[in-house]
Amino acid sequence: MGTATHQTSVQARGALRAWRNFLAGACALALSAAFVSPALAADDWQEGAGADWQAMLAKAKTEGCVVLSMGAPVGEKFAEAFQRDTGVKLDFLGGTTQTVQARFMREVESANLTIDIQIGGSGELALPRDQMQPIQPLLVLPKVKDGKYWTDGHIFYIDSQRMYFPQAADYVSFRVFANADKVNVADLKKFEDLLDPKYKGKIVSADPTGMAGGQGFSEGVMNSRGAEFLEKLYKGQDIRLSRNGTQLVEMAVRGTNPIVIGALQADIDKFVSQGFNLQYVDFADWPNYSTGGRSVVKMPKNAPHPNAAAVFVNWFLSKPGQELYEELLQEPSRRTDVAHKGIPSYMFLKPGIDYIETYNEEYITKLRPVVNKKMMEIFNK
Repeated sequence: MGTATHQTSVQARGALRAWRNFLAGACALALSAAFVSPALAADDWQEGAGADWQAMLAKAKTEGCVVLSMGAPVGEKFAEAFQRDTGVKLDFLGGTTQTVQARFMREVESANLTIDIQIGGSGELALPRDQMQPIQPLLVLPKVKDGKYWTDGHIFYIDSQRMYFPQAADYVSFRVFANADKVNVADLKKFEDLLDPKYKGKIVSADPTGMAGGQGFSEGVMNSRGAEFLEKLYKGQDIRLSRNGTQLVEMAVRGTNPIVIGALQADIDKFVSQGFNLQYVDFADWPNYSTGGRSVVKMPKNAPHPNAAAVFVNWFLSKPGQELYEELLQEPSRRTDVAHKGIPSYMFLKPGIDYIETYNEEYITKLRPVVNKKMMEIFNK
């Protein structure tokens, strides 16, 4: 190993130790604070909780805090609500979806674990199960475990064992939007209409080689139309790519690239609320895909604060946790007692329709490597 490489490695290890010490100090400060028992609401999310929950909550307060990692700007709101409801402090690690996921996967496979819980998409299905903590046995709240509070009568897990990775949200996936001031949305009747030469250079996409929305969309195209169509669309139509969610939609509203694919709903809603004429394109022949968005919960086997993590999981899957998640991310929860305020109708799954679950382990493990390879070829990466 060269001297420069060795110094970089030492610096990296030193930075990681400093971060772990920082978190330990933050938790110690939280432990020294005087906790106040959360007030019980009229519709109490803890109703019916027994001794197991009280013991878990007491141990969580002794641990001092939970460290949550998530690729969405929700840290302040989550921390405030979680401490209000449980008396346990929450430390938040944010960033882009890709950086957050990459860090979590590195930590899980190393001895330097600082993260207790990661919430996001489906990429962590690649992690060995013996390195992950089953979530299902940790759920002790009656109003979380009872199937009547969940669509289809149960909590949905994306892993084949149905116990590790609960998916809290569910909605129609791979949506296309168009700036109706620049594009006649009525012309976009079938998905193949996107191949019309008049749209060449007019489409922008979340980067399928490095952004969750773009990656999932390209997988859906490959699954339903095949590799040839995938190449005709992305390469033949000279699709512009972006890894910045806001920038992605800005290009559509400015009219430089009036058709946008792979955008997050929260970014679409932000511009629509400002008066921009972005419209959902409802293709007659596009397959019915569903997704869990950024709602999947993962907990490493040796989480630094296991009881605080277990308390967080129960809270996140409860009514107040899911109401806050839905409010901040605009992704419909699977809970049946969440009101879905302000969620556009086109996002909801319709009864009687068989949806292709894109957060399905077989779908992801078989399709994703093939699509990733193809997209790297298309964009010469």
